[in-house]
Amino acid sequence: MLLTRYGHIDYILHADLETGIAIINKAMERTIEDKHWQMWLMRFQHMTAETYVSFDDYFRDATKVPEPPKSVDAILADVDQIRSMMMKVGEPGGSL
Repeated sequence: MLLTRYGHIDYILHADLETGIAIINKAMERTIEDKHWQMWLMRFQHMTAETYVSFDDYFRDATKVPEPPKSVDAILADVDQIRSMMMKVGEPGGSL
C-alpha cells in the first residue's frame, strides 16, 4: 500500500522519524480498511434488506477492541456478591 502511493520508499527513508512513522501507520490503517472493504463486499452480495449492514457499521464492529478480561480479584468480588445474594434468598422472607 505504501509503495502504491509514493512509487518508491526513498521519500519515507529521507523523511524525519515522526513523519516516516506517521506515513507508515497511515498506510497500515488503509491496508486494514481495504481488506475489510473486500470482506464487506463479499458479504454484501448475500445481504437482504433485513440483513443489510453498512460498511461503517461493519468496520466499526470488526475493528472494535475487546474489553480486557476481568482480573482474578474482580471475579472473586463478583463471586462474593453472588454468594451474599444467594444467602439472602435462602433466609426466611428473603427475595431478590
